[in-house]
Amino acid sequence: MTGVHGDWSNWGTWTPCTATCGQGTTRRYRSCSNPIPQNGGRECVGAPGESQSCFAMKGCPRDGGWSPWSQWSQCSVTCGNDGSIFRYRSCNNPSPIAEGKPCEGPSQDTEKCNAPQLCPVNGQWSEWTEWTECSVTCGKGERMRRRACDNPLPEHGGEDCDRKDAGELQIHSCSAEIPHCPVDGEWSNWGDWGPCHSPDCSNSGIAHSFKQRSCNSPIPAHNGSMCQGTFLEAGLCAEPVNCKVDGGWGEWSAWTCTDFVATRK
Repeated sequence: MTGVHGDWSNWGTWTPCTATCGQGTTRRYRSCSNPIPQNGGRECVGAPGESQSCFAMKGCPRDGGWSPWSQWSQCSVTCGNDGSIFRYRSCNNPSPIAEGKPCEGPSQDTEKCNAPQLCPVNGQWSEWTEWTECSVTCGKGERMRRRACDNPLPEHGGEDCDRKDAGELQIHSCSAEIPHCPVDGEWSNWGDWGPCHSPDCSNSGIAHSFKQRSCNSPIPAHNGSMCQGTFLEAGLCAEPVNCKVDGGWGEWSAWTCTDFVATRK
């Protein structure tokens, strides 16, 4: 009998992918049955199966991993000691996929830092003090209040407080409960001497001249005191003349008793 060489059947369908996520393998098979080798015929040449890569419908979960830390940033301040430096990392080494776990821990790291110089501090005004009492007890006066450029003080090249508006001192006018102050009278300057009156014996032979002043510099007002002293002053203005003077007894002296005789002078 004549030998029949074997030959392959058609390939079967691909098997399901071996992976449920990500990459796997699928296979298919054939058989040496078309025809089956007989009567010493040759077997089929080749492999009865073959495989190829396949991918599942979804990716496999992959946990995230951190990248290396970045370099530290510059200090966040250029003066003072209240700054911070930062560095960062990313969860991309690898990135988490398909319900993989995210990276654990912070993505940012922070440390304190000091700048090489102190910061300027601009001066600020303190609160105003209370107003003082009126400077007078009668009439018109003043009251004042103060503040200081110390809240805080200007330091390290900082600006002084702005003094354009009010500065550190405010002064306002005020009125006392008594509207008018007493005005004490004061003398004016003396006037010129008047004419000289000729001496005669009716005035003991003395010649006089007079000068006056007035209580009007100022005039006393609002219960002020009158001027003290006299408004008229007399002065000698010529040599006295010799007048006849009649004698006159003085007072008796006390009695004295001598040799039983009482006498007085």
